[in-house]
Amino acid sequence: MKKLASVPVALAVCVTVAWGHEHAAGPSRQDFLEHSYELLEQRQPEKATAFLQLALEHYPLDVELNLLYLDVLREEGLEDLALPSYRERLERYGDEPIILFALGRLAGDDAESRDCYERALAADDDFTPAYCGLAELALRSGDVDAARGELERARKSDRDLWRGYALRGELYLAEGKLEKAREDFERALADGRYAPGVYAALARVYYEMGDAEGAREQYRNALALSDDRGEYFLGLAKAQEALGEVDAARLAYAAAASNACGDLALAVEARKGAGRLAFEAGDFVDAAEHITWAATFATDDAEICAYLGKLYLHVGRPTEAAAEFTRATELEAGKGDYWYLLGLSQAQAGELGSAEESLERAVELLPAESAVEAARVLEAVRARLAESEKKQEE
Repeated sequence: MKKLASVPVALAVCVTVAWGHEHAAGPSRQDFLEHSYELLEQRQPEKATAFLQLALEHYPLDVELNLLYLDVLREEGLEDLALPSYRERLERYGDEPIILFALGRLAGDDAESRDCYERALAADDDFTPAYCGLAELALRSGDVDAARGELERARKSDRDLWRGYALRGELYLAEGKLEKAREDFERALADGRYAPGVYAALARVYYEMGDAEGAREQYRNALALSDDRGEYFLGLAKAQEALGEVDAARLAYAAAASNACGDLALAVEARKGAGRLAFEAGDFVDAAEHITWAATFATDDAEICAYLGKLYLHVGRPTEAAAEFTRATELEAGKGDYWYLLGLSQAQAGELGSAEESLERAVELLPAESAVEAARVLEAVRARLAESEKKQEE
């Protein structure tokens, strides 16, 4: 959630003045709508938000203006901003479907959201957004059949269909029906002028289909409209990494971490990615910064433990490294690489008996081609053990 308590209408007035005098007779709702899209396409979401606030002073019940306003608030993490104004409008205008829908979108409780959507449909049983809202609630709770039913009702009303297609795409994506999801997301994008989340969803489809290049382009499209969403940068980083664009991926992982906005899981994953690529590039200072941060908040992540162990090995601290690799093998006992690294660090720390056991386990678990190096180190450890035993006998 962004730390922005309000977007003053005064800002919208300034935007209107800068807009020019061609609307001196009073801007139409289409004028407001078009200029809002222009501001969003120029990556000025705060100005667009303020401008839409002003538009709704003139056209409080306009469905398209309200829906765009709510979309921007959700994308920018500013939904708390609008709740008081919509409550005031409910008192002023009564059970208007768009106001009830807005209150449902802004509610912090699913039961309250459902009540608002159902009230909206009681006022207008052809009100597509409310069906979409109910479908979103069902999808979030894992009730795929209920979500599908609500979306079928939404499609029959044939109003504001692109959001319905976007939601059905999410449903297909959850079911693993990637081609159907792709078709629906593309249908949604054909009509939705401001839909960064749909671009990102389409990117996920491409990525899961093995098309990293397509995923990269769609994440770039999402970021062109909303460039401070950590999850979009994270998806971009993964696509770039898959394409071998390491430097670009490192930057995107770092941007994802910087824009996590309180999402700790996202921040940890982004830091882990940035640290992993930095380590592999030989930038150990940057790797240490990211990995140690991630390790502070993700003590049960085997990969982070392993990279922390590698950093300890790099600076010549095998005992600390062995402790991290031990933790990694406890978390993922079937990972041969971790057993190999544990054995290597134990050998460097002089714990030859433990190293022999760890390396034997590594040879058992690693694929044949990877086990060759582990077997070589194992033989060296056994030779050192034999030499040590011989000296003790003498």
